[in-house]
Amino acid sequence: MKTTKVRAGLPLALLGLLACGCNLAGTSGLRAGRLDYNSAIQETASKQLLLNLVRLRYDDPPMFLEVTAVNTSYTLSKNAAISAVFNDADLPNTFSPSAALGHAETPTITYVPLQGEKFTQNLLRPVKLQTLLLLYHTGWAIHRIFEVCLQNMNSLDNARHASGPTPYQPPSSKEFKRAVAILCQHQLKGDICLLSRPREGDDVDLILRFEPPAQKEPDVAEFKKLLGLPPDRNEFTITTLARDDPTQIFVTTRSLMGSLFYLSQGVEVPASHMASGEVLVTRDAEKRPFDWKQVLGGLFQVRCGHSGRAAVSVTYRGRCFWIAANDIETKATFHMLTQLFALQAGGDVRGGIPVLTVPVGGGR
Repeated sequence: MKTTKVRAGLPLALLGLLACGCNLAGTSGLRAGRLDYNSAIQETASKQLLLNLVRLRYDDPPMFLEVTAVNTSYTLSKNAAISAVFNDADLPNTFSPSAALGHAETPTITYVPLQGEKFTQNLLRPVKLQTLLLLYHTGWAIHRIFEVCLQNMNSLDNARHASGPTPYQPPSSKEFKRAVAILCQHQLKGDICLLSRPREGDDVDLILRFEPPAQKEPDVAEFKKLLGLPPDRNEFTITTLARDDPTQIFVTTRSLMGSLFYLSQGVEVPASHMASGEVLVTRDAEKRPFDWKQVLGGLFQVRCGHSGRAAVSVTYRGRCFWIAANDIETKATFHMLTQLFALQAGGDVRGGIPVLTVPVGGGR
């Protein structure tokens, strides 16, 4: 009888390879999956916000879907085999080992439409002064916060009629923009201070203080004159409650929807859509189209047409709308808007709204 010896190291090596494969599939799935889903959620959230700004420019209703869960399972398949051929004494026996590893990913994504009474109330509720203070202490420029979130400061109008659908008549904001530009310059120098003071109710008043380096500056005197403030005072109360106080700055805040409407005027639209009446065109006294860059220039611009190097882009009504990757001011305003949206419309606003769960693998 002929005895054939099989080397023990060969099957052991196969077992080691398969055992290693379990670890590789798990860690590689984590490395690839977590970052890929993170990027996809961030990208689609930006696209959704931009899409809704474009919709508002066309006076179309916005719609928001929130990703509430991403569940992914990884399945590892493995097999090993050894085939042998036993020959006559004159020929050597042959052994052919084989091993196979494979893994499959089965993701399930859950969406919730943001709608209903509570979410709508959050959209339409005026932004609180405390929210403005949070944005300020996050490091956002005061001019960006005030231009997006305020409709007025005392008698200075900030395109209040742009807090809704496109107005028929041109807005006024020149003096307001000058006033907040002065504040921004002194914010950069570090010689203004913005604090909060509790008041009755669930909001606060803000205290605007000009520190000694700024108190004698000509532009600070200009700021006080623009708002009708006492020239010999350097501390003022910013409030949404009208009081008989010469040192107060009375403001009206926009709602989140108002801020979205306001910034939607920075969306360029093709001339053919204006000519066909698909969008309302604001016109001056001579019936000429108003250039909204006079209000939003240097703050927010969404371009239309062939997309260059875009930070974010969407397609709507057959046209491409995009924010340029090198438009730092627009990107900053867009970033701040995402934070404002989270602060104003965040929280559990889902209630009894139906959930849409989409199994990704094998479907559309």
